[in-house]
Amino acid sequence: MKKILLIMTMLTCMMSVCFAADLDQPMEKKVTLKTEIARGSDAIGNINDYSVLKYTGDVTDVIDYNQQKNKDTDGFYMGAYLIALIRMDMLIEHKMYNRDDELKLGNDACLLYYKEFRKRQEQYNVDDKTFCDVASLNYDVVKPYFDKYWAKTHQN
Repeated sequence: MKKILLIMTMLTCMMSVCFAADLDQPMEKKVTLKTEIARGSDAIGNINDYSVLKYTGDVTDVIDYNQQKNKDTDGFYMGAYLIALIRMDMLIEHKMYNRDDELKLGNDACLLYYKEFRKRQEQYNVDDKTFCDVASLNYDVVKPYFDKYWAKTHQN
């Protein structure tokens, strides 16, 4: 009886080794469009600059960092570029601590942010209202920015 118990114990130990988790196995993190939009929004939303020049540089740094880390997804870009557009527009409108040439740079940056946002938004065929819902943004607050930069990009 002791032999049988010993054999069963050995078999159990051998089986547990065979079924042990592979610690070198790569793990996947579930990433959704919503989580990436939030990550991009948060990354840009954490920038606290009042200078158009500094803010533009910091946005570029955040984008570059995510590209270098291979974390740049379309969702990340959508969230990042939309928040960058809104915050830059606010800096331009308030004209705080900025010269005229900096304000021109800020306007150019806003147009770039808008175009980059729209390019990625079209890939996913997401309308503005749905995007705002997914991004937890108030559509009525964001819509004037959409309208303003749509008009600027369609002037002839």
